[in-house]
Amino acid sequence: MLALVRCYGVESFAARVMNTTRLLQLGTQLALALEDQPNTQSDSRALISMLRTKCEGLVSALTKERDTHADTTQSLTNARFQSQQQVPAAATLAETDALKSEVNTLRSVAGWLSSDKSDLQDQLLTVTTNFVELQQKHDATLRHLGDLETQLSSTNVFSPEKLMDFIACGTTLGGH
Repeated sequence: MLALVRCYGVESFAARVMNTTRLLQLGTQLALALEDQPNTQSDSRALISMLRTKCEGLVSALTKERDTHADTTQSLTNARFQSQQQVPAAATLAETDALKSEVNTLRSVAGWLSSDKSDLQDQLLTVTTNFVELQQKHDATLRHLGDLETQLSSTNVFSPEKLMDFIACGTTLGGH
């Protein structure tokens, strides 16, 4: 069935399947209509004639569909057989040597890249360690700066009024 889907495409195959089902339903409906019709001979003959014509059309459509299916199946079978019979051409000695040379070159490049990767990983580890140390020093400096700011904010700010009061009190106490 997968071969038919590949041959006709999904939509076309579905349309064909649905069309076959529709034709069978139509035939069933006509047979039921025949049973429901009155049994007069003239009506029966006309209905029989009409049904024969429709049945012949259905049979020819079914035959045509069957033939198309058989042709498609045969062509797919032939194509599959031919594809299985084809043997890939053997590679020449020069092509084989060129491929081996390319593989060796790629292996040497892979080794070089591996050593570069190892060196870069070592450098990354060193840089990361230095960064962590610098970050710790920076954090310690920020903490120290915060402590200094706290001390500075807690000390009394120079006030000229207080200085004048101090000097005035000092002169009175000293008797000068």
